[in-house]
Amino acid sequence: MEYNLSADEVVLVEPIDVSLLEEEGKKGVDGCVMLTNKYFVWAQEPKKSLFREYPAPPIEKIKVNKIKIYNDSPQIKITTNEKYYKEFVVYFVDKTMRFCFLEEYLVKRLINETYKLLTGKEALFDEEGAIKVAKFVAGKLAGTVNTFKNAFGAKPEQEIVLTKFCTNCGAQITGVQGKSATCEYCGSSQIIT
Repeated sequence: MEYNLSADEVVLVEPIDVSLLEEEGKKGVDGCVMLTNKYFVWAQEPKKSLFREYPAPPIEKIKVNKIKIYNDSPQIKITTNEKYYKEFVVYFVDKTMRFCFLEEYLVKRLINETYKLLTGKEALFDEEGAIKVAKFVAGKLAGTVNTFKNAFGAKPEQEIVLTKFCTNCGAQITGVQGKSATCEYCGSSQIIT
């Protein structure tokens, strides 16, 4: 996949080979997905022929804040369909994308990084690979910092980490209550309340 990052964009998960399942019972379209701090990216594999050169299909970029969230959980899952192969499903505000994949550990990494990006939480998986629950990464870090402060005689601070929507563009912003946070999407700063 040839993808040009913008100046304020970084790759969180390198491209993963998948097949996009367009309709039930039809063969998938081969390509790859990747995750940046701004976009969920899908690139279809270009057609190949001995006699003709085909142009590369356009790369589809979907803002990560377009992934549906319910009860603080991004609507992303791993499922097994009727044909007994695994699917990776992403529910966006305006559409659903289903992918068939070969390497489950890479897809779990993609799901986990998406969870952390959107909620500050890590995804936990059960034995079948389904997402069980999520836990706060930020809460664990705060507890570790307070443990060190206690060891050296300093009074621990009680910081509350909140996730809110940007007042400028509507993207999710995570930060400490009462302190300033900058939106990764539009760059506006605001106090988290």
